[in-house]
Amino acid sequence: MRRRRQPRGKPWEKIYGGQAGGPPAALGPFIGRILGVKYVPIDFQAKGKERSLKIAGVGEMEIAAIEGQGGKEVVLENVPFIAVPEQRAVVAKSKRLVLHDHGMNWNVSDKNGFYSPFSFKAT
Repeated sequence: MRRRRQPRGKPWEKIYGGQAGGPPAALGPFIGRILGVKYVPIDFQAKGKERSLKIAGVGEMEIAAIEGQGGKEVVLENVPFIAVPEQRAVVAKSKRLVLHDHGMNWNVSDKNGFYSPFSFKAT
């Protein structure tokens, strides 16, 4: 198995802090301070109307879309709180959402949630 070399400097802090432009720049105004960046395995799964994310040693989440009329997804469009403009948000409910990092321990399972189309291309 080939391992990727960790980048020099702090490029991920610039990307996820919104300073590098692109879609993450829309999140910049919501970020007050970056506590740090860890290089850990991430597993993202999208199966039908369910999504899951596991970040090794940090947290995990599972979410499922709420079923609308005729079994279709319930979606929101053009709302002011969407993190990435011009993306519709599928209304969902979290089955599990936990985070344990930087001295924070959050468990906000069984709450409302949203998901949107997601695409990431590593360079």
